[in-house]
Amino acid sequence: MNIEFCHLSNIEIADIISLLTNDRVLKHMPLAKDSLFDEKQCLDWVKEKEKQWQDHGYGPWAFLVDNKFAGWGGLQYED
Repeated sequence: MNIEFCHLSNIEIADIISLLTNDRVLKHMPLAKDSLFDEKQCLDWVKEKEKQWQDHGYGPWAFLVDNKFAGWGGLQYED
C-alpha cells in the first residue's frame, strides 16, 4: 500500500463531491448541511482550503492510497 499527500486542488472535483456527499462520511462532519454540494460549492471549498496554505503556510491535505483519492485532513486554521 502506498500513501501520499497532495493538495486538494490536484484532485478531480467529481471525486471530492463523491466523498463529501457520502452518507457515511457526513456522519463525521457535524458542520455539513443536508443541502446539495455541487460543483461550484466544491470549487469554492477547495479554493478556501488552498487559501489556508497561502495565508498560514499550512492547510488540509488530500490523502491518496495507491494513487486513489481516499480523503482529506490535517491542520486547518480556525478562528
